[in-house]
Amino acid sequence: MSNLIGMLLSMTVINLVATSPPLTWITFTTLTLLHLYFNYRACQCLVMRSLNPTRYSLLIEHYGDCGEVLSPEMINSMEPFILGLRKNFTIHMGSSLKDLQTQNVEDILERNYVIYKHNGVVSVCLKAGCTCEDLFEAYYFAHRAGYYSDTRHFVPSEDAEELYRMFRSLLPSNGWDLSFAPLGASETRFSVVQ
Repeated sequence: MSNLIGMLLSMTVINLVATSPPLTWITFTTLTLLHLYFNYRACQCLVMRSLNPTRYSLLIEHYGDCGEVLSPEMINSMEPFILGLRKNFTIHMGSSLKDLQTQNVEDILERNYVIYKHNGVVSVCLKAGCTCEDLFEAYYFAHRAGYYSDTRHFVPSEDAEELYRMFRSLLPSNGWDLSFAPLGASETRFSVVQ
């Protein structure tokens, strides 16, 4: 029914504006702007319960500032629609180990990821077989490294790990879906041969 109404309305508008090029452009511009506005409003109504990099960064920052995990509704209302978050660093998930210069092999063996920071880029190398939980943990600590670490190679302290465990335990009870991790990780993985 809506398609029929739309077709009848478009034929009526075409007959009215077809004789005047300025009126055609005014109608086109007005309808295009209305279309963009209503699509923008429709996108604001969506509530995504999965954690993309922007929503996860907003959650981490708010938790660090206030000690509470916001609901998907709150975070979705804070998420920028057109431009992403402005940070002083970029997180690259799934980086290559060849750029990492470390003497401490135990760090590579201990976790399913390695985090290093260089020139405003926080790189996360992921071990083969890492899980969604490992991706969430790696992104959390990469975010902390971006803000709080001046060292090239980042290893979380025991206090930071405890803070992450508390943060992580609050996510499902606040409505977040952690069954998959759309955090922009590339397919690059490393494996350790001993």
